[in-house]
Amino acid sequence: MSVTLALPDAPPQHTGRDRSSRTCFNQGADRARRTSRSPSWSNLAHKLYEGSTRDALTGLYNRKYAGERLAAEVAYAHRHGTLLSLVLFDLDYFKRVNDSFGHLAGDGVLRVVAGQVQKTIRAEDVLARYGGEEFVVLVRGIEHKSVGVLAERIRKGVERLEIPWESRNLKTTVSIGVASLSECGPKAAAEALVALADERLYQAKAGGRNRVC
Repeated sequence: MSVTLALPDAPPQHTGRDRSSRTCFNQGADRARRTSRSPSWSNLAHKLYEGSTRDALTGLYNRKYAGERLAAEVAYAHRHGTLLSLVLFDLDYFKRVNDSFGHLAGDGVLRVVAGQVQKTIRAEDVLARYGGEEFVVLVRGIEHKSVGVLAERIRKGVERLEIPWESRNLKTTVSIGVASLSECGPKAAAEALVALADERLYQAKAGGRNRVC
C-alpha cells in the first residue's frame, strides 16, 4: 500500500512592492493615531465645538445650545425630582440705541450687559443669548423665590451700568420673566417652561419695563 504525504504549502513569497505597500499602510495608520491624540487636533475639535455652541458677539452660549441644554435639564429634573427654573430677559428700548447711536453701539451694549450678567449668576447657571437683545438663564437647584432674588440682582446690576460710547455713557435696563418647572405640571416639556417665562416677560414689559415678573 502506498501512502502519499501532503506537504504544507510554502509560505507566499512577497515582493519588495508588497512589503512597501504594507509598510506605507502601517505608517499611515500610525500617523492617524498620532494625529487623533495630538494637542493641535484636540484644540481644533474644541474650537469647532465652541464655534457651534457660542454666540459670536457676546461669547455666551447660543440659542441652539440653550434649547438642547434646557431639554436635557428638564428631563433630568423630572427623572430625579430636582428644581429647575428659567430667567428670560431682554433689553428695554434697545432699538432706540441702534437708531440713535448705530449698531456698533448696540453691539457694545449687548457685550457689556452679557458680561455683567455672567458675573452676577452662579458658576453652575447657564447663560445664553436667546436672540437679538433677549437672553436666558437656566437655574438649577434653588426655590422659585430665590430665583426671583437672583433675577432682581440681574436687573439692578444692569440698571447701574454706565457703558462708555464715544464721548458719552449709555444706560439701559432689562425686563425679566421668571418661571419654574414645578409651576408647569408634572410632565411639562421645555416648551411649557419657556412659554411661561415669556408670558411673565411680557407682563414685565406691559407693567412699565425694568422690573421682574
